[in-house]
Amino acid sequence: LCSADNYFAENPFESEVSEAYYAAVYADGETAEWCMEEDENGDISAVTIGGRDAWYMLGHTFWTEEFSREFLSILSEIYDLPETKDMLWEAIFMRHLDRLKMKIRRYPDNVIYEFDTMDELREFDESYREDTRSPILKRVAKSLGVSEAQLTDIRAVKSGNEASGFTFKAAGKAYEYNYDSGLFCETGQA
Repeated sequence: LCSADNYFAENPFESEVSEAYYAAVYADGETAEWCMEEDENGDISAVTIGGRDAWYMLGHTFWTEEFSREFLSILSEIYDLPETKDMLWEAIFMRHLDRLKMKIRRYPDNVIYEFDTMDELREFDESYREDTRSPILKRVAKSLGVSEAQLTDIRAVKSGNEASGFTFKAAGKAYEYNYDSGLFCETGQA
């Protein structure tokens, strides 16, 4: 499984893997990421959101048939609970570490990247400054009479874990775009 906001500088995938794992990168110092610890068998034994000097979840994960079967079993037990609705799969995983056995697959820095915002992506690859490759942002820029590079501070607006739109700044003003309506409106001064 691979998140859409990940970029791999090297191909991390293998033709055969025998154990379930989560890719990880080491944080020197404080981090707000999901940090992992392992037991004497090398299985992930604890996951905490935030930590220090720790391996944290970043990148892809591999599920074996056994892991998948156990995850589906747990999911069938909790799926209809109200608190499960907006839960990420990792949150389910961290609550069932006794049943879901997974290893940490360590990667060096500069192999796996995650881009949470357009600004982060633009910092990594400057070609996204003038060409966002987004039909929505192209339409917004054209409507405002600005270049795509002038659309900044683009941040997701979420309803639970689902994106419902985004906020952005352009020409000294702040805006919000709604995916359902396909419209944007000014929200104030930037």
